[in-house]
This record gives sequence, C-alpha cells and structure tokens, in this order.
Amino acid sequence: MKRLVFILLILIFMTAAQSVHAQLRTESNTVTTKVGNPQPEIIAACPIPGGKISCGSKNIPINGCGHCGIGYEAYMKNCTYEGIYFAMDIGGADLQNVILPSVNGKTIQWSWVDQTNANDSQAIQRYSGTNTTTGEKYWLQFHHTDPGSAIKGIKSSGEIGARICGNGCNMRHVHVEFAKIDPSGVTKWQEAPSYFCKS
Repeated sequence: MKRLVFILLILIFMTAAQSVHAQLRTESNTVTTKVGNPQPEIIAACPIPGGKISCGSKNIPINGCGHCGIGYEAYMKNCTYEGIYFAMDIGGADLQNVILPSVNGKTIQWSWVDQTNANDSQAIQRYSGTNTTTGEKYWLQFHHTDPGSAIKGIKSSGEIGARICGNGCNMRHVHVEFAKIDPSGVTKWQEAPSYFCKS
C-alpha cells in the first residue's frame, strides 16, 4: 500500500510540474534562465565589484569631483604627473579585494610588474596587460592598496589583483590609472571612467 501511495504521489507531482511548465511557456511568454558562474568580463567590469566611482578624471568629473580639476583643489599638490589627470577613485572597504578588470568587455591577461611607493600603510600595485585576441597592450595602476597584497605572476580579468589598504590608511577607495601602450611602446593615458564601473 505504501508503494502505491508513493507511486501515485510521484505521478501527481510529475503531472503538476508539466502543467506548470505548460503555463509558463507559451508562444508569447517564454522564461529563459542561465545557470552557472558569471563570466569574468561581467565580474570584472569594475575593479570593485558593484563599486561606484567616487571621483572621476579631470575631463570626466563624477559627483562634482575630477582628479586635478573640479572638487580636487585640496589635493592639487599631487598633480605632478600625467596619469593622475585621467584617474578615478572607486569606493570600497578597508582590505576589500581589488579585481583585475576586463577592458571593453574582453578578458585581459594581466602580469604583475611591481609595487611602488610602499610605506607601512599603503602602496601602488602596477600591472601590464595584454588582450590575447588583439594583442593590444595596457598599463594599470592600483593606488591605496595594502602593501604586499598583489600576487606575483600572470592573472586574468576577474582575479584578485590587490586589496584596499587597511592599517589606518583611512582611504576606503582604490585609485585607478589606466593606459594603452602603443606598438612603439609609448604610454597613452586613457580616461579611466570611460572604461570601468560604467553601470
């Protein structure tokens, strides 16, 4: 008797499931879902997943702030090199992971170059990158990172490239500078807000 009840329950469940499926899927109403892990290009659209730009570049100010421009008056003494004019800041938490980004939706192969300007509380992590499909070359700098948080070697977009500094640095953001390297090796700084965290 228990077997018969069990078999009847299975049949009822299968019939109900088919009925629900038929109701959800009509010619005018189709539901499609994608199951699995998001692609690195989606994850890596912003070095801080889901992050918001807190200060844009000089030419693309965001939130009333542009590096070496509007809203940046208190920090103008830092505007001593070309890359900073094209930079952006992305808000985050102390010791939050900073992700190596995709560029224009394409996965990039990033190679850690070095750590510079390190002190007890923060450092700059520098990476060179290559689009393995087009061969285009890039340069990427993450400022206000935890010293020693980058891992040597080659990584792809979507992998961890550093951590926002902690240890009392009180930055709570990562500063990003991005450039294309032309075939002759010349660095051409790009407007970082045009490439990352656009959504």
